[in-house]
Amino acid sequence: MTSRVILTAKNDFVDEMNELLIAQFPGDARTYVAFDETIEANDHSQYEDFLHTLHPAGLPPHKLTVKKHCPVILLRNLNPSQGLCNGTRLICCDLQKHVISAKIASGDFKNAHVFIPRIPLLSSADEKLPLNKAQGQTLDFIGIYLREHKVCICLF
Repeated sequence: MTSRVILTAKNDFVDEMNELLIAQFPGDARTYVAFDETIEANDHSQYEDFLHTLHPAGLPPHKLTVKKHCPVILLRNLNPSQGLCNGTRLICCDLQKHVISAKIASGDFKNAHVFIPRIPLLSSADEKLPLNKAQGQTLDFIGIYLREHKVCICLF
């Protein structure tokens, strides 16, 4: 599972694939809900529901559902000296209220046990375009999901 990815053209399709694939993992799911806030506290009640619908590049979805043993990918550099960099692939080991216990799935820190805490994230001005998180990684299998054309291509 850790050397496979599915690429798709739109973030909505990513959400669909994530829901479909997470349902395939055995066990109970845990959903982490973001605390979306406006910069101006006075505007929060007016825009809270709207904020939940946004999907800025580089930020996780408002509701993130994971299960034990499922793969996840970091969206930020948390601690590069311990291998926790933007794009690091992890396998979830334990899911607590405010922390995810995981093992790094590949690279120099493969099998290192790490903790991913709940952290505040802000979308920065230089993240206007989403980046391919698989860039620079070696993968054994790549699937391409093209929903509009009803085609799925697997490259070996």
